[in-house]
Amino acid sequence: MGVEGGQALANALSCGALARLEKLLLDFNRLGDVGVAAISNAVGDGGGLARLRALSLRSIQVGDAGASALAGVIAKGAMVSLTDLDLSYNLIGDQGATAIAQSTVGRPPSVGWPGPRGGRLLVGAPAGGPLSKLKTLWLGSNQIGDEGLRALCTVLTNGSLEGCQRVPIWGNPASEQMQEKLRGLVASRSRRRPMGVTVWTPAGTGNRRAHHRHAAGGASQR
Repeated sequence: MGVEGGQALANALSCGALARLEKLLLDFNRLGDVGVAAISNAVGDGGGLARLRALSLRSIQVGDAGASALAGVIAKGAMVSLTDLDLSYNLIGDQGATAIAQSTVGRPPSVGWPGPRGGRLLVGAPAGGPLSKLKTLWLGSNQIGDEGLRALCTVLTNGSLEGCQRVPIWGNPASEQMQEKLRGLVASRSRRRPMGVTVWTPAGTGNRRAHHRHAAGGASQR
């Protein structure tokens, strides 16, 4: 799928035809910044995707502009049920990572957003932030440096990503010091997690370990 395919999807999203969508997996396409921006704007036009739990944009050639467009619609409460956001294997740098981080900052629940088509309103972001239900934010293999990771560390400490337990950041040019800081913040959340929650291994090896109430589960790789 290229930009034209992305525009076709955007047309369906803008009229609210996919409002009940729970998973949107667009991996390994050629959407780029233009395609992601079109899809993001269309989500807003269509009144949001309040039921969307998983959004995967893995390896679609998106950079800072596309990530910023996505962040804009997230910040307005368009994807409040999202638990898994995959932006790995792309071209996102500090600007895009910072935009994603800042999009998670909480807004009053009463804040709405009128869509330009049909006057529809998006549901306001919950008090914990527009991504308060997010559990995993995949950012591996991008171009994120210390500035981008610093922005992520800030939101991890201010409560905007209170449910986030995995932030894979392998394959980015950020310094090891900043990567360790981020891993430490994620690990501290993991130690406080309820039993039965899957967490990202702090060593950043790519393993995901499932911890269950009475027995440890197997490890897998993504």
